[in-house]
Amino acid sequence: MNLLNALLTQLALNNLDAYILNHTDEHLNEFISDADMRVKRLTGFTGSNGTAVITKTECVLYTDSRYYLQAKKELVEPFKMMRIDEDKSVLEFLKDTIGEGRVGVCLRLISHERYKQMSEEFEETKLVLVPVEEELVEIIWKDRPKRNPGSIVDLEKYAFDEYMTFLKNDKVKKLFDELFRDSYKYEYDEMIEPDLIPGLTHSNKIRIVQKSLKKDEAIILSALDSIAWLLNLRGREIANNTVFYAYVYITKDSLVIFTDAKVPRDIGLRRYDEFYEFLKQTDENTVYVSDRVNASIVDILGEHRTKENKLVEKLKSVKNRNEIMGFFQAAIMDGVALVKLFTWLNKNKDRITEIGISDKLLEIKSQLVLGRGRETKTDKNEEKSMNLSARQIEDEVDVNPLLVTIGSKELVHLFFELFTGRLTEKNKSLLQNMVRINKNMFSSSPVESPSVENNKISGKNGEWNIAKTGFLFPSFSTIVGYGNHGAIVHHSASDTTVDDKSLILIDCGSQFIFATTDISRTIHLGTPSDEQIHDFTNVLKGQLLAKRLVGPKNHIAGLIQDLPRYYLWPENKNYGHGTSHGIGTALYVHESPPQIRFDATIEAHQIFTIEPGYYKEGSYGVRIEDAVISLYNGNIFLQNMTFVPLQLNLIDVSLLNDEEVDYLNRYNQNVQNILGEYLYEKEEKEWLISNTRFFNRV
Repeated sequence: MNLLNALLTQLALNNLDAYILNHTDEHLNEFISDADMRVKRLTGFTGSNGTAVITKTECVLYTDSRYYLQAKKELVEPFKMMRIDEDKSVLEFLKDTIGEGRVGVCLRLISHERYKQMSEEFEETKLVLVPVEEELVEIIWKDRPKRNPGSIVDLEKYAFDEYMTFLKNDKVKKLFDELFRDSYKYEYDEMIEPDLIPGLTHSNKIRIVQKSLKKDEAIILSALDSIAWLLNLRGREIANNTVFYAYVYITKDSLVIFTDAKVPRDIGLRRYDEFYEFLKQTDENTVYVSDRVNASIVDILGEHRTKENKLVEKLKSVKNRNEIMGFFQAAIMDGVALVKLFTWLNKNKDRITEIGISDKLLEIKSQLVLGRGRETKTDKNEEKSMNLSARQIEDEVDVNPLLVTIGSKELVHLFFELFTGRLTEKNKSLLQNMVRINKNMFSSSPVESPSVENNKISGKNGEWNIAKTGFLFPSFSTIVGYGNHGAIVHHSASDTTVDDKSLILIDCGSQFIFATTDISRTIHLGTPSDEQIHDFTNVLKGQLLAKRLVGPKNHIAGLIQDLPRYYLWPENKNYGHGTSHGIGTALYVHESPPQIRFDATIEAHQIFTIEPGYYKEGSYGVRIEDAVISLYNGNIFLQNMTFVPLQLNLIDVSLLNDEEVDYLNRYNQNVQNILGEYLYEKEEKEWLISNTRFFNRV
């Protein structure tokens, strides 16, 4: 018996006529563990947004425009795709298919707000929404994977200044101070500890939350990123994410965490599976929850006891000065990595696959332990490097703001030993190794790069393999779409060979221990067509329009959502995905708040993307995505938090106005000034300069 037939049997046993299954977990995550891939297991669909509706006669899957093409390819019989906001709604489908009857839904896999809304909609029909206590697919999924708690990283054990290496470069530090200067006063600035990656200790964060509570009040944290943020801990139970499965219950004078992970905190600890029974014993009059709490939690507590509270979500989204520095450091690292990738692509453009590009980028990021320098000129016989003169070593291993393999004080000490003839064999080996790192870093790599399973980097015995730069792993599976694959918004990189005939869309991101990144660039390895240049330029013009916005915090979000379409709509072109999403601090690549919509507010010091695109089905795709930070000087204005060159031969300067040209010239100058400090290979430097050159108005 296949899974669908077994599920239909469960419907009969539970006296149900239909079943609604959401692609999520009990924490309502967008990205979930393999153990929670119920929709994928049932339907074959692997996208992050999917709702399966099962009846005895018809089965459908609802998804959004990002996944239309993907769903058509992946869905197994008898499932058919339904387009959210375009085809009939779930309610309309059920009315047309079964007319009347009982429709089951698991309360732990739906938000309280959505369940309440659906219940009210069903009241006007002959359909009855039935809460299901035990999720039906779990009952029949015999080979379901288990969650693996894994190890936890305590951010408070890592020295901030060890990773913020840009602060050691006066030129780049000055640029940072200029770019991110505003008049906003961070509310908890006096609590910031200079050498702490998160800025605030977990104790201070908990104290802030508890101070907001009265004696008979409590707050539940069920969102995993909120829990990780509050405790300054990071896990890896979900691929490409830095969270661990847990619930937190906070009162005025206590905190209890429910998790199976090994939490290095002296706080109340209970098993993960004890949470729902614990809720039944609580007696606080008011329990605050987020708007994304699952319906089962509210059902147990009673709606009369629960109130919405977004304090932790807001605290998490408004970045303090240490977090802002972390994002800038991450922007430098990703900028360097992508310039190296683009240079490599131009050298090997006739022998590369989409997967090869994705793997090569991961290889570059994983090995990005940068000592300053040019490529080593030593002979193949490595003993020669043991006899380098002081001047040769200084040439090869110069003190650099990104040098984190060994601190500058230690390096000076080694040179002192060398000059005075007291360099030990151990320290000779250390200097030799630093030279070798530089040589490997800047030498040409083979076209076929090693594949990294599931885009994860894991150490021995469950320990984290944290790169010297603080890089952990990608923040999502890298999207590489060549030609017609670029028109698939979330295309999974394939073994398709790329060449110089069409566009390549690359959407990538990183998880560092101090920040998360998300960047999209569209490139061409040959000569782009006039049509491709036209579409790229109009997408860029729309992004620049949104980036240059200045206005009140309660009006700017709605404009960001639609202004980037301004130059597309007159040509009957558009893009179906959102224009923007928040980004967490070494957390989710999609963070909320901020929410980019007309009734939302942008607070100062929130970081989010601006990512318009255009997708010509069957031909190519264009997407340009940068992170920005909202700064404040009486009004909200935006500053770049991404510093990656645009490929300039894709831009039609004649379509740009003076303001756009001025903006691009300033952006290009900043990119060149920042990344130029960390790129020393001749070809990489040339690629950077050629794609950040000054624009003259035509």
